[in-house]
Amino acid sequence: MSPKGKDNKPKAKRKPDAPAKKTTTTNKPVKETTAKRKAPARKRKAVASIEATLPVVSEQPVAVDLTPAAEPGPPPVPEPNAPPLPTGYGHDRIALLVRDPNCLFAYWDLTGDAFGGLVSARGEDFVNRCSWALRVHNHTQGAHHFQPVGVETGSWYLEVVPSTTYSVDIGLVAPDGAFLSVASSKQVSTPRDSISDRIDEEWTVSEAQFEKMFDLSGGNTTMGASESISSVGLQRMRERVALQLKEAISSRRK
Repeated sequence: MSPKGKDNKPKAKRKPDAPAKKTTTTNKPVKETTAKRKAPARKRKAVASIEATLPVVSEQPVAVDLTPAAEPGPPPVPEPNAPPLPTGYGHDRIALLVRDPNCLFAYWDLTGDAFGGLVSARGEDFVNRCSWALRVHNHTQGAHHFQPVGVETGSWYLEVVPSTTYSVDIGLVAPDGAFLSVASSKQVSTPRDSISDRIDEEWTVSEAQFEKMFDLSGGNTTMGASESISSVGLQRMRERVALQLKEAISSRRK
């Protein structure tokens, strides 16, 4: 026993901890781990490249036009290859046409030598003091009147009366009232504006002819109606024609 009363047996020394074993891994798992670590960086790079190609969106408010779009117009008409119509044909001519019982239409071409002859004979100053007009001849009544016109228009409408024969001259009215004709038209006659007053026997319609015309017009076609209705229509037609003839005869006698 030692003086201190303790066991003098030497203590065993503590063995140092064994170093941790290094885990050996294959190259494949290491590569997978590296790829997983680098994936976010690649993704960010891909997203950045896509964003670079996108258009820049402005944060400012944009006005939107809500008005409906205009309807497309007709397709353009191709220009013809033919040359344009000439303004004149080198003539001094006026034509007169009947439009209806109360209207005539006159048109002219004064690109000949007649106007130039007036200028040479009377002088340019005299011609400038004249005015263009149409002299309208009423051959039925033996009268005429003047209608001022614009010669550059090339045409004019004239108010007339039915059943009358007309002709026109175009020319210059001098300051003293004299008329200098440049061109003249042929005579034309306006038609009547009422039924014919010729009621002699040449235009009389016999009973057989009237029946035939009435039948051709469909007057005898019943179209499912009774025969009495068709006969009533025929009788009314006869009465109407007889009344018109009677009125025409009485007006002629007056």
